[in-house]
Amino acid sequence: MEWVFEHFNSITQAVSIAAGVIGFFYYLRIQLTHLQADVQQIKEQQKLLMDSLKQLNTILTQIAVQDARINMIEKDIDELRHRKGFID
Repeated sequence: MEWVFEHFNSITQAVSIAAGVIGFFYYLRIQLTHLQADVQQIKEQQKLLMDSLKQLNTILTQIAVQDARINMIEKDIDELRHRKGFID
């Protein structure tokens, strides 16, 4: 039992270091779990963003087609004003 009292400081330091290392690893594990959850949430948000961009692309394509049609109609109306085109 004397040996324990003589080396109390050394034993206390070893236990403290071991507890610190174990605590550090648990802290890293918790942080990694939070990081994984954050990455998963970012992936879900990215998927939503990509879906929104696809919808926007579809809308812009439809607008471009409508613009081309309107330009053709305006050209036809202009030709009719100048007595060209549909009149036989």
